[in-house]
Amino acid sequence: MHGRSAADRHAATKPMTNQIQTAETINQIVDRTAVALEIQEEFNAHLASGFLLANQRIDLIQEQIEALYHMTQLSCVSSL
Repeated sequence: MHGRSAADRHAATKPMTNQIQTAETINQIVDRTAVALEIQEEFNAHLASGFLLANQRIDLIQEQIEALYHMTQLSCVSSL
């Protein structure tokens, strides 16, 4: 008998083929995860900017409400 039969060679290469396919699948998952994380990072930055802007506007509104409150107090006192 000379070497292995075709069936033996095929049986031997099957696990290697499966390993290559598994490695390719894992690489695709890693690549897609990296892209998803980049998108998430960008989204987080936009979200943080939005919260900062909203907080600044809330602070301005709070100052305006306080100013209006003081003006109404003054007008009530002056009407006495």
